[in-house]
Amino acid sequence: MLEELPVHNGGWKCYITNAIKEPEIVATRNERKRDARYWQQQTERWLPVLQQQIDDGTPRVFVALGGQAHNILMHMERLGLKCPLVIKVNHYSYVMFRPEARTRRGSRHPDRIAEFKSSICAVAKAYDA
Repeated sequence: MLEELPVHNGGWKCYITNAIKEPEIVATRNERKRDARYWQQQTERWLPVLQQQIDDGTPRVFVALGGQAHNILMHMERLGLKCPLVIKVNHYSYVMFRPEARTRRGSRHPDRIAEFKSSICAVAKAYDA
């Protein structure tokens, strides 16, 4: 479902949706998502629906919230999805509740929070461009 958020004081017009639109019980999905074929099948199944939402909404920028969403969108693009610029933003729950394996910075690390805020600013700049 595509949800339009109200525009206030000249703010953004924003649509929020999932690339894969299949509700699942988290434990079931967590088990399935380990299998790359599962994600490939899901992207193929839901790509036409997402393409229709893009065509209807004509977004200026796509924000992939987290690495998994970004990987799914990149796979959809390889399959022919036509969408605007895709910007990956770390998922806020990753920043706030999980340590970063690559740098070993902990959850809620001030630098990670600053990077998250900076990534949101990058989305705003891309939107305004």
